[in-house]
Amino acid sequence: MHLKRKTACMAGAGALVAALGGLASLSAQGAAAAAPAQRVDVTAQRVDITAQRDGATVRRAASAVRRAVITVHPDIRHVGRVEKQPPTTADCEAAFTVACYEPGQVEQAYNLWPLYRQGVEGQGSTIVIVDAFGSPTIRQDLSFFDKTFGLPGPASFKIIQPAGAVQFDPSNTDDLGWASETSLDVEYAHTIAPYANILLVETPSPETEGATGFPQIVQAEQYAIDH
Repeated sequence: MHLKRKTACMAGAGALVAALGGLASLSAQGAAAAAPAQRVDVTAQRVDITAQRDGATVRRAASAVRRAVITVHPDIRHVGRVEKQPPTTADCEAAFTVACYEPGQVEQAYNLWPLYRQGVEGQGSTIVIVDAFGSPTIRQDLSFFDKTFGLPGPASFKIIQPAGAVQFDPSNTDDLGWASETSLDVEYAHTIAPYANILLVETPSPETEGATGFPQIVQAEQYAIDH
């Protein structure tokens, strides 16, 4: 799931990252932020809501959004410090000159709460996400993300590599960038439909919107469709 030209808080074992489209990610090792380029309008005021799930009341944080001008760039820049708590929108604007959004804010932006109150939260559906390289820490990242933001775990979470085994190199910046993209895609797809199954399909080559890596993407997608 791509949230183009938007920012989002992403909890993971890697870094607090503002990734493609200025997306922010939380982790235990470091932080990153987006450089200015594309204009986006956002500021937020935090509010608390209560969601009913399976008879249990879960406290969920959300935000009422007002408009203000900021700039973001689809890039990753590590700034190297630990964040113990998810940053607020104001924190991100002050530190990185880009707004970041928590799950509740994204849910509000898409007006999902009326569906949630009716019990429509992805039950019985499967979200298929295809990403180059994937992330070796995505299971831990998603678990940490869910605990941080009070989300339930997905109904199931499977990872396959039908186009060939992935050789992830943690010293390669391209692989790390795809890992951040993978965490973003999985975590915010799960945010939108928290009770859906998730199938992460990883490919062994980077997809550059051209010949490189694209055949593997198509092969992986076709496998997911056929199976």
